[in-house]
Amino acid sequence: MRQIFQYDRVDRLIDILFGVGAAHGLVGYGPLSHRVGMRPDHLSRQLRRVCEQSVEAGGPMWSALCVSADTGMPLKNFYPLAQRLRPE
Repeated sequence: MRQIFQYDRVDRLIDILFGVGAAHGLVGYGPLSHRVGMRPDHLSRQLRRVCEQSVEAGGPMWSALCVSADTGMPLKNFYPLAQRLRPE
């Protein structure tokens, strides 16, 4: 029987962001979206899922490492998510 490789973008994003964090770095939305084969304006839903999974498991909000090239900060939709997932 032929096996089919299942590509999960959320898992790939987690892997990439973990590597960015391990290197004490940041990554732009453009380069990150390119690495997972998406448009930058379609990343927000996937990054939300990354954060939800990580926080549920007791981990950090990995998407905080994904920043705008213009400001060096996460985009505005990160902050309401952070308030919801990490109210402290």
